Amino acid sequence: MFQLMYTPGAIPGKANKRHLSEEEKISAKKKYESKRTRSFQPSWEKSFPWLTYNSESGKMFCTFCIKTSNECVFTTGCSNFKVETLNAHQESRGHQKAAGEHHAKSAPTHSKTSEAANCLLKLKQNEYQKLIIKFRTAHALAKSHQSFNFYNTICRLDKVKGLDVGKSYLNDKAAASFTKAIAEVTRQKVLQKLRQSPFFSFTIDGATDFTGEDLENIYVRTCIQGQIQDTFLYIGSAESATSRDIHNLILKVFEEYGISDVFEKRLVGFCADGASNMQGLKSGLAALIREQQPYCIITHCLAHRLELAFKDAIKTSSTSKLYDKTLTLLIGLYYLYRRSPKMKKQLKNAFTTMEIKQVLPTRIGGTRWLPHMERAINAFLGGYRAIRAQLETGSHNNPKAEGLAKLASDGHVIIYILLLKSVVRHLQKLSKYLQTTGLSLADAYNRVAATKTVLLNMMGRFWGQRSVHLSELFLNTATECG
Repeated sequence: MFQLMYTPGAIPGKANKRHLSEEEKISAKKKYESKRTRSFQPSWEKSFPWLTYNSESGKMFCTFCIKTSNECVFTTGCSNFKVETLNAHQESRGHQKAAGEHHAKSAPTHSKTSEAANCLLKLKQNEYQKLIIKFRTAHALAKSHQSFNFYNTICRLDKVKGLDVGKSYLNDKAAASFTKAIAEVTRQKVLQKLRQSPFFSFTIDGATDFTGEDLENIYVRTCIQGQIQDTFLYIGSAESATSRDIHNLILKVFEEYGISDVFEKRLVGFCADGASNMQGLKSGLAALIREQQPYCIITHCLAHRLELAFKDAIKTSSTSKLYDKTLTLLIGLYYLYRRSPKMKKQLKNAFTTMEIKQVLPTRIGGTRWLPHMERAINAFLGGYRAIRAQLETGSHNNPKAEGLAKLASDGHVIIYILLLKSVVRHLQKLSKYLQTTGLSLADAYNRVAATKTVLLNMMGRFWGQRSVHLSELFLNTATECG
């Protein structure tokens, strides 16, 4: 009883606690938070409809921001389990914009009642139609190998025609951007084919652009549900033309496109020309590929093999000198009239005077060598009278024309050209057939055998044993093709 004391202001039933200062409160709160373990509360999903929780990662996500690509901590995952964090995110400007877009997309459309919505849809549709016209223009320029500088001209032409192309994206930079977008979409389709195909093969060949830089073209062949497709994949330059650098380029391309596993597990075939850096037995590209894929089938390009067979047949025949004279004549005619406007004008006048259809000499070489040779031979024979007359007339002042006139009047050369036309006519058809899309080795073998039979029959029918030298070309070409 003696311990009972009177305390002024005391309230019965409550202890008289000592008041803490602000610094003591902050220190106590930090100490409490350091020991406290926070966790996700399921009740938060009812208070915040946009909130989702992933138990595997242990993080919270905002569905509105994810759907509208609003970059914030709730799109990558938030682990700060506090109500204050949720309230702060809900009040942020980015989340409110994302929530508005989400509700606008999910809300039912009332086309008859919402005039603002109809106006917005019409505006979007109008812009969409303008972009369609521009995308098609850029695509046409790229497909026809035209400069993007013509893009603005075509857009102005579309305006004259009455098409609405707008006032933006009318320069060459816009055309380049549209073309890149089209190429990216097309590339994704090709990559999808590669992922779906159980196996694939590819072919690679060199090319040179207008600057003289060496480029490598890569085409892939896929087979999906029995349908064979040849598709362009990539064009670019390697560090050098060696097999090792080309192999590194191929691996880099498949790695950048995210299909390295497809290259390692599904590659069954490789095709290229007969160059040493491609088909070399020890250090060629084919040998490097076989080190990783031992069961890969290596194929020498059939069209290249046909051209090599034709050249070998020419070299082994006794008419090789006549062939050299023929090439000299055809190539000389092409460059004579190409580089001399005066001679070209005289040749046109000769066609007009003789009332012959005008056919100017064409180039004998090219990417498709045999078809180019046939076209050059047909152009020479079709305009032979006018060409020879013009050469004999112009030979008085032009030494080149004089030399070509002697070759054009040589009977042995003319007979050889007629013979060569008969051979090349069938070989160029075979060459084009071997370059068709989706061709199988069985079809190619049958076509080669048929062409060989035709050449042998032609040799027996037209020449037989009467002219051994002329028939050698048929026999050697048929043998090399077989």
